[in-house]
Amino acid sequence: MRRKERPITEGIDNTSSLVGDFYKSNRNFKSLLIYQRSQTGSEAWIESLLLYLDLKTHGPMIGNTLTAVKTLLANEYPELNASLNPPATEADISRLETTTGLTLPDELKQLYRLHNGESGDAGLFFGLPFISIDEAIAEWKTWESLSGSTATMDSNVISVPANHIKEQYVNTHYLPISKDYGGNNIGIDLDPGPDGISGQVINFGRDEDTRFVIARSIGEFLEFILHHVKNNNFTFEINGDEEPRSFLLKEPANSHFLDTLKSLPLPFGSKPSTATANEEDYDAWFAGLDATWQSAIGAGKNFAALAGMKNINLIKKNITDLQPLVRFTGLRELLLSANPIADISPLAALASLQTLYISKTNVQDLSPLAPLKELKKLSVSDTPVASLEVLQQLPKLKSLNIEKTAVTDLAQVIALRQLTELDINGKQFPSFAELSNLKNLVQLNLSDTNITDITFLTGLVKLSDLQLCGTGVTDLSPLLQMNKLAYLTVSMGDFKQIVNQLRPGIGITICGEVTEEEQAMLLDYAKRQ
Repeated sequence: MRRKERPITEGIDNTSSLVGDFYKSNRNFKSLLIYQRSQTGSEAWIESLLLYLDLKTHGPMIGNTLTAVKTLLANEYPELNASLNPPATEADISRLETTTGLTLPDELKQLYRLHNGESGDAGLFFGLPFISIDEAIAEWKTWESLSGSTATMDSNVISVPANHIKEQYVNTHYLPISKDYGGNNIGIDLDPGPDGISGQVINFGRDEDTRFVIARSIGEFLEFILHHVKNNNFTFEINGDEEPRSFLLKEPANSHFLDTLKSLPLPFGSKPSTATANEEDYDAWFAGLDATWQSAIGAGKNFAALAGMKNINLIKKNITDLQPLVRFTGLRELLLSANPIADISPLAALASLQTLYISKTNVQDLSPLAPLKELKKLSVSDTPVASLEVLQQLPKLKSLNIEKTAVTDLAQVIALRQLTELDINGKQFPSFAELSNLKNLVQLNLSDTNITDITFLTGLVKLSDLQLCGTGVTDLSPLLQMNKLAYLTVSMGDFKQIVNQLRPGIGITICGEVTEEEQAMLLDYAKRQ
């Protein structure tokens, strides 16, 4: 005889006043928890109630979501269920927390209690594996070993959305839950930016400078997978007769899950921004643009799509009016070089912009850049720009190129103490010694300047990349005292002057032509241990 299934709530009011009072105030159990009565009965439903209380406190039922994914894929992709490992032990979970010094979100603990990662090649996360606790520890230790040695790479990191992820190349509060075997991970961010949420799921790694909040929790990340599986947005890639097939998102087309992030509406589950104009308004707006802008934007877009774009290359497009850019509010990188533009006031609307190239334009006034507090990299080379004063209002500016500008006051540059990269190629200043105040400089281009004395360079203890072609410097001995120097660009004559004293291991680039004999000299230096 089939045993009767009954809700966990049956008979609860008669069990204890404490439990009964809880149930009376929380009648949203619905049909989520079902008690299948055993012969003893009471302990089983109390245990189920405790499970409910835990889930009530700590978020969605991870097991239900994962089971739904496995069920939907059972026929088409049985490899997935076969690849999942048995549950992790509480000792395993404790060891992960102790080793990393991190407190795992309860949802992640729930997932590990179901499966301690994968051992096959299926890849729960659309081709990328859910890694075991041992693998997570190994990945975390790899990143931990790099901590403190990659600060110069922080300037390349971009958070999407802005301010949700700390823009650091390495953060030991990222807990890897997946890897691509190429230095890239999906992980749990336990040290988010000011607008982020602890426990959010992000991408990070060697090739992942643009960091996306994929979902606001591991539970929502599994819901993301379930959503796409339910909507049949998945496919398989056959890799060969002897290779396992790959489980991939169908749209956007890809061969690697991390490559899809820039084209997906993320974070998953967040409400899309409300458009201020409807689609008919967009069509009218687009029709009113000149042919240059219509070509640059392309057909089939809408205002939401423009606002979601992260980068746009408009180099040498003969653009004169930047007003359409006010719709691109999510831009992180904008390349406008070699256009006949003078007025950049529309750029003030691009609050998330981090990289801007306006080289070889007619721009003179940089004051519209004042609101761009996220700007990290700026090139104004070959422009009539004379004043850099507004740049003092940009606290995150790290990289600046003022080659062939009208800037004559080096003090305006010295005021930007946070700079790590500076290109002043071709500039003429009475003295360059004040550059010693830019203690964070890692990269410096002094080529074709009127500099004659480089003694001050010994004070730039972080400098690793120096370009020094076409100058009047005769005493190059300060270069021998620069312990961090890793790349040096000089003339062949200058190289010959210091080659016998130069420590080995520095990457040398020569300005101008070299003879076969000089090539042999460079090779001999490169072989030096």
